[in-house]
Amino acid sequence: MPTFVNDTQTTIKNTSGKTMRFGFTPYHGAQLTANQVVTVDGDISDYYPRPTQKRWRQSVANANTLGIASVSRNIRQLFIGRVSNAAAVSTINAGDMVWWDPTVDSNVGSIRSAVDTPAGGTLVATRTAFAQKFIGRAVASHTSQSAVVTNFVVDMSATTIFTVACQSETHNIGDAMGLVGNAGTFLITSASTFIKGVTAPESIAVCQSYDPTAVTTTSVRLVSPYSA
Repeated sequence: MPTFVNDTQTTIKNTSGKTMRFGFTPYHGAQLTANQVVTVDGDISDYYPRPTQKRWRQSVANANTLGIASVSRNIRQLFIGRVSNAAAVSTINAGDMVWWDPTVDSNVGSIRSAVDTPAGGTLVATRTAFAQKFIGRAVASHTSQSAVVTNFVVDMSATTIFTVACQSETHNIGDAMGLVGNAGTFLITSASTFIKGVTAPESIAVCQSYDPTAVTTTSVRLVSPYSA
């Protein structure tokens, strides 16, 4: 059966507008270009030797205050389950949106790519069915018909802001987002490319970015019934 766990990550983003070195970044400091982001496992404070933790914490606080870096801690909610080697289970790539199919392998169940969602009578119906079983974003990849994996990790954090591919379009914060599909075949055609303008029942994300000109990447928060 799938399990749910929480873990912590710290994200450091260079917001200075130029290349800078940040000595508080594990393990021995890191040079980041403008807007570059690095993510480390755990709370960044845990990496500092106890006698000097106060000094390192002050360095982080100063960077945030001066606006040269954004340091934030994110507690992720993870879904850990199995992926079948059945021929019908498509390859999953890291970053794909996935769902839980309880019927695979004699009702043992499997994590599956969005493109495996059975076609409904309309594309809206297909997207709605996917949204009802949507888990989140695959952390790793799994090749179709390779060995069964029982500890496949999916990030289903409702508080994380993900950068995702999207149809070339403008966005407002709060736009409902779903996955692109083919209206002629009623199929979801990409497990990782989003599009705005979907109805509430078929939405799996809320846009977090104001894009006044057309872009092909944007920021979203995922909305999964498992994390609700």
